[in-house]
Amino acid sequence: MKKLLIQSLIVSVTLSCGVSAGDISTKTSKKAQGPIILTHPLINFMDKVMGVEVYGLILQVRREVRKRLEGALTKSGNKKGMYLYEGQNHTVTSLAKIESQYEMEYYSKKNYLIENKVHYSEEEWNHEFEQIEKEYAGRTKALRHVLEQAKDDFLKISEGYVEGARGTKEQTLILIKESCDKRGVENCFLLRWGEAEEGNETALLKNDVITFKEYAKFLNDLANFLEDMARSCPRSWKKFMDFVRKNRTKHGTA
Repeated sequence: MKKLLIQSLIVSVTLSCGVSAGDISTKTSKKAQGPIILTHPLINFMDKVMGVEVYGLILQVRREVRKRLEGALTKSGNKKGMYLYEGQNHTVTSLAKIESQYEMEYYSKKNYLIENKVHYSEEEWNHEFEQIEKEYAGRTKALRHVLEQAKDDFLKISEGYVEGARGTKEQTLILIKESCDKRGVENCFLLRWGEAEEGNETALLKNDVITFKEYAKFLNDLANFLEDMARSCPRSWKKFMDFVRKNRTKHGTA
C-alpha cells in the first residue's frame, strides 16, 4: 500500500517541482503568525531517522484529507466534492455548512412556533411542532448516513499512517500538542484521537464524532498538523525530493 501511495505522490509532486518544505501552504488560526515550525527536540530526531516512505505517506495523507475537505481537482481545473448528497457532489466543508443551515432553520421555526403559541389551537400547535421535529430528524438522518460514509473513507486512507505510527504515539502526541498550541487550537478532537489507546482510534472516531462540523474540524486540524510536521523536517523533505527526481523517469513524468 505504501508503495502505491508513494508512486501516486511522485506524480503530483513532480507537477509542482521546485516547491520547498517552507512553501507548503497553510491555513492557520489568528494565534499563528506565518508558517508553523515545530521545535521540540523530537522533531529534529525524527527528521534524522525518517525514511522516504514515511515522509511520503505524511504528505499523501495530508493531500487526501484536503481533497475531502475542499474537493478533488478535476481535469477542467475545478474542484469537485467526493460525497454525494441529494444528487450533488459535496465536500466535508460544504456538508458542514448545510448541516449548520438545517440546524439554524430548525431552531428558528421552533422558536417562532413557541413565541406564537397563542395563535394556534392546541391540536394545530402540536401538529406544527411534530412536523418541524420530523423534518429536522429526516434531514439529520440523511446527513448522518453520508457522515458515516465519509468517516469510513477517512479510515481507509489513513490506515497506513496509523499503522506506521504504532509504538510512537507518545512522541507523536507531544508534537500534536505543540502544533495545536502554536495554532491556537482548543477543544481539539485530534488530541483525543492521538491519546486513544492503540487500536481504539476507529471506535473513537466512529462513536464520538457525530456532526459534520466536528468532523470538518478534526480533518482540518489533522491536515494542519501533518503540514507542520512535514515543514519541520527539512532533511526528510530533501531526501524525498531527491527520491522523486530519481524516480521521475520510471513513472513517465520526466
